[in-house]
Amino acid sequence: MKTRILAVLSGVVAGAVLFSLSHTLTGYFYPFPDNVSADDPEAMRIYMESIPAMAAVLLLAGYAVGAFFGGLVASAISKRARQAVIVGIVLTVANIANVVTIPHPLWLSVVSTIVFLPFAWLGGKAAKRNTATIY
Repeated sequence: MKTRILAVLSGVVAGAVLFSLSHTLTGYFYPFPDNVSADDPEAMRIYMESIPAMAAVLLLAGYAVGAFFGGLVASAISKRARQAVIVGIVLTVANIANVVTIPHPLWLSVVSTIVFLPFAWLGGKAAKRNTATIY
């Protein structure tokens, strides 16, 4: 039981680290404007609706990669694909909180919400396949 909990926590942390790196990379190419305050919901809504499509694609790619590696880490530690699915669920719930807190364009909200579970599951399947050949 402890191993499974540790696996899920490790997977979520791995995913969050990769999301942070993806946000940093996206911010490097598409810097956050100085005149927009993150504390102003209306300004954030206007900003999020105006971000370039490529910035959104970079964020989504980061979410997919983070979810994949989160699922991979969880399954590699626990030796069970179920932990990868739990990581995907946790990341999806965290994303829903993010989308509710920071207004996003509808298409980005929908796509970012559905990306976590399948990619975490794929990471879990990849880990299961690779650990089966090692042991």
